[in-house]
Amino acid sequence: MDAPKSTPLSAVLRMAGRNRTLALVATAVVFLGLALWLRGALGASVRNNLAAQLQTILDADVTALELWLDNQRRAASAIAMEPKVRSSLVELLATDATTRAELLKEQASAREELGPHLQSHEFSDYLVFDLEGRVLGALHPPFLSNAEIAQTANFLTVLAGGESMVTPPFRSTVPTTTGILAHDRPTMLVLAPVFTEAGDVVGALAFRIDPAKDFTRILGVARSGETGETYAFGRDGIMLSDSRFNDHLRSIGLLRGRQDSAVLRVAVRDPGGNLVTGYEPDEAPADRPLTKMVEAALAEGTGLSTDPYRDYRGVPVIGAWTWLERYNFGVATEVDADEALAHQGTLARVVWSLFGLLLLGGILSALFARRAASIRTKLQAKLDEAKTLGAYTLGHRIGAGGFGEVYEATHRTLRRPTAVKLLRRETVSDETIQRFEREAQATAMLTSPHTVQLFDFGRTDNGQLYYVMERLKGMDLEELLATYGPQPPRRVAYWASQVCHSLFEAHRRGLVHRDIKPSNIFITRYGEELDFVKILDFGLVVEVANTTDARLTVEGFTAGTAAFMSPEQCLGARAIDGRADLYSLGVVMHMALTNRSLFEGGSAAEQLSAHLHTPADFGPMGDVPESLAKLILSCVAKDAGERPANARVLQRALDAIFADDPWTSEDAEVWWRDNGVTGAAVLASKPISDSEIADTRALIVTEQAS
Repeated sequence: MDAPKSTPLSAVLRMAGRNRTLALVATAVVFLGLALWLRGALGASVRNNLAAQLQTILDADVTALELWLDNQRRAASAIAMEPKVRSSLVELLATDATTRAELLKEQASAREELGPHLQSHEFSDYLVFDLEGRVLGALHPPFLSNAEIAQTANFLTVLAGGESMVTPPFRSTVPTTTGILAHDRPTMLVLAPVFTEAGDVVGALAFRIDPAKDFTRILGVARSGETGETYAFGRDGIMLSDSRFNDHLRSIGLLRGRQDSAVLRVAVRDPGGNLVTGYEPDEAPADRPLTKMVEAALAEGTGLSTDPYRDYRGVPVIGAWTWLERYNFGVATEVDADEALAHQGTLARVVWSLFGLLLLGGILSALFARRAASIRTKLQAKLDEAKTLGAYTLGHRIGAGGFGEVYEATHRTLRRPTAVKLLRRETVSDETIQRFEREAQATAMLTSPHTVQLFDFGRTDNGQLYYVMERLKGMDLEELLATYGPQPPRRVAYWASQVCHSLFEAHRRGLVHRDIKPSNIFITRYGEELDFVKILDFGLVVEVANTTDARLTVEGFTAGTAAFMSPEQCLGARAIDGRADLYSLGVVMHMALTNRSLFEGGSAAEQLSAHLHTPADFGPMGDVPESLAKLILSCVAKDAGERPANARVLQRALDAIFADDPWTSEDAEVWWRDNGVTGAAVLASKPISDSEIADTRALIVTEQAS
């Protein structure tokens, strides 16, 4: 029997069905292609971000390390060149004594001169080498006449080049079992040549540094996540700083017995598998090849890899590295690949889930999400409008910082305008709470009219911390300079004198601001007085007598703003005094007069280095009086002892310079009137009308009646 023939209608239906199937297949193929492309793009983005993070961490750690090493070299050279020290060292190096008893007697003068420097720079020992490498002077007598330390430290490099140097960590070869330089104890030396009056090198002065302390600590300034670490390694692959994973190293046998540090005990060599998960290599540690990172550093100098490779534990990691030829060691920062690349796997799963949902009902989900977002926005707007805090009604947000937000507010009964600072919930930690409380307590202690006033402090019903301060109208010095450019010397001295008034009280109470900069100097109106200065933001304040509390405000190695930090802040010193603020104020005065930074351009690390080592050179400063320029130069002296003794001394010096022609509130009123509507509207004097007086009286009567 013949099959029935297809009708034209059934053919159309079959074709439509086939077309729908083809459309679905085509759509699925397109979505699959998009998913694969997006997965690859997101994976590449994750790796690029990881590479940037690794390079940033490595650069930060290396910069901090180089600053520290350079400071050690400069300190050793400066000590060796001091006249009394050099004289005693040259005399000691000319001795014919050979026995320890004779050398102990001969080094008495050198020991007396070097003792204070050991304490002030926290060096643990000193050694004096002659041209043959013998130790003719040492804090610890057992090392006198020893020649093995110099051979290990390669001190001949110093004598040949006539320049100071810091040695990489090395293992002491002194055949004793006790003492700072005991046998097998890791140590570092900072060496400086000793010159005669004629300029001849006759020996070397060395100071001992423990690499398990500052050297390792500085390499930990920045690191990534729970498994990130930065460490130094030698040309032979031996670790020169401590490891973050000492517990792992003991459990897998790379550290043995009572060994408490990986310094000079662990080789950065590839075991061939993950020792942490139980892999047992056939080769002894000394026979294993260097890790791919060390091989690349020795061959190419600098590099980075987001493709996992094995570290000295055999754990797959990604990392960045550089070889410091000047110091003959390398630095690497690494993080476990499982932690670093976890987001890549998560993103892949999200991509597949997302496109699956899009195929099933993406449009509907988008509509619901858009509707929910609209509702949330409206609800949030209603909540913001009705937001109250105790006796205060909050208005618009007027500023935000690292951990707080500032809102306009009004006391509901007194109608007094205020500003309320809230600690954001997402930033709450023990450290931010203590810093927030410290800022409020420090501000409340101070009564100078040039310090922003604090009215109230407390905690909301839901536990959110806040404090209430006066609301200021005007602009900070940073905005003023950006708008109007350099300012007249009389005006700058007038502002700086007011800053000194605030700082003198703070310093007398044992508080150092640590963040004096243009954005924290506010130009406002005080009654009928214009150009009135208020000091803001005591968030980085530190008590001079409390070095433990100082650590609460430090996130990283230093605290402050790089362009305005004193040298002692740049070095991360915990014991600083008010002269650090005077240094910052000197930098601010220079900027107010010239609208230029004291040290132009460069990264934050370069700015820190300039504050430490580059002499301040103002160059042409127009109509700035020489006496004012010299006073500012004294404020930015590298040595705190060369700066004005305190803020009161600086204030009197500023007032004396323009005693015959001071800047006045009348001068300020003219200046604001001549420089545009914005400034005049905010700050210029304005008479109070009769209607305003009547409105005020009516308000008081109404409040009393209620």
